[in-house]
Amino acid sequence: MLYLIQVTGYTALMCLVYILFLRNRPMHTFNRVYLLASAVLPLAIPFLKFSEVVGEQIRSATALTVRLPEVVVGTTQQSVSYDVVSPVYLCVSLVLLGAFIYKLISLKRVIGRSEKIKGNGYTLVTNSGYGPGSWFSYIFLPDSEQNTTIIEHETAHIRLHHTRDVIFLTVLQIFFWPNFLLIWLKKELMQVHEFQADEAVAGNDGYSDLLVSSAFNRCTLPMSHSFMIHPIRRRLMMLKKKSGVTKYVFGVVSALATVALFVGVVGVQSCKSKKWEMKDDTVYSGGAQTKDGLYITHGEVLKLAEKMPQFDGDMMAYMVNNVKYPEEAREKKVQGTVYVQFVVDPTGAIVNPKVVESESGLLSVEALRAVNNMPKWIPGENGGQKVAVMMTLPVSFKLDF
Repeated sequence: MLYLIQVTGYTALMCLVYILFLRNRPMHTFNRVYLLASAVLPLAIPFLKFSEVVGEQIRSATALTVRLPEVVVGTTQQSVSYDVVSPVYLCVSLVLLGAFIYKLISLKRVIGRSEKIKGNGYTLVTNSGYGPGSWFSYIFLPDSEQNTTIIEHETAHIRLHHTRDVIFLTVLQIFFWPNFLLIWLKKELMQVHEFQADEAVAGNDGYSDLLVSSAFNRCTLPMSHSFMIHPIRRRLMMLKKKSGVTKYVFGVVSALATVALFVGVVGVQSCKSKKWEMKDDTVYSGGAQTKDGLYITHGEVLKLAEKMPQFDGDMMAYMVNNVKYPEEAREKKVQGTVYVQFVVDPTGAIVNPKVVESESGLLSVEALRAVNNMPKWIPGENGGQKVAVMMTLPVSFKLDF
């Protein structure tokens, strides 16, 4: 649900850029691409973070030790909410899918029962009782009268593949229906389609008069491009507008605004809260501390050994049963991964556990407590001798909203 809220928010920001700089500008191809991008790009933005590579480099530098499998800790309350939300989401999607299929069947029925005449790259569906309008390569006419200007207009829709855009937006609405802005994007996109088709026949004499005279005599099919799409005033106004240098200025400004928006959003997502690190000055009893923070015991603390230390039992089960999601962290919706570094000494004891990276002190304390209470491990060996080995254990605290 949090993901869908983010997607809706980012879609709203892109729509705002469109309204401020692009709407009602005679740059229809650019506007068409921008509207499609406004429907698609917000789906990917929540996953983009600048810190992914950088964070991995930091972790490699600060904890270049054997990393154990990640332990995920959650709360039981979240599974209940997920079970409730998922069926509702699925039911709404199925209803929308059913409506989409019904509209397709309706179109096919109209095509099947009407008279059809093959043209150059299109098929006229005459005496259909609907139109004028188009859908893929079909041009619908309500009767047998054929107006060459209207056919040229609808042919422009077919040539520019406008129906694909409508189908694409409809499918997105089925799967991402909580993003209510997709409804507005689809409506605005179809209006831009009309601008493009109008532009293709704008040189024909009396075209404006034809638009006005047809405004009150139409019967449309679902998902088709109707020759008359209101508001008529916008189409007449767009016919009078001339393309010039200013359209490139607005295009550049909108592109820069969108890039700035992306960089800002991804930058905010990449920001992490200040790392909370526990300080532990306990010196390993087997030897002295070195300048890089490692400990010496009959030699050095190894990062790799011929035979690595092993938890005596099921470590995953131990952690899941012993790590409790801090109540305060759960109430504040704090989550993240805590990286606990520790040494398994030659006796198998856990020595000097410390947090090397964490999102919150609340989570760090709990992860460190569980590691401190671990039973003895089976120690690592090198050349038949038991040795001290440094390990890193990621403990992930996750909440489902």
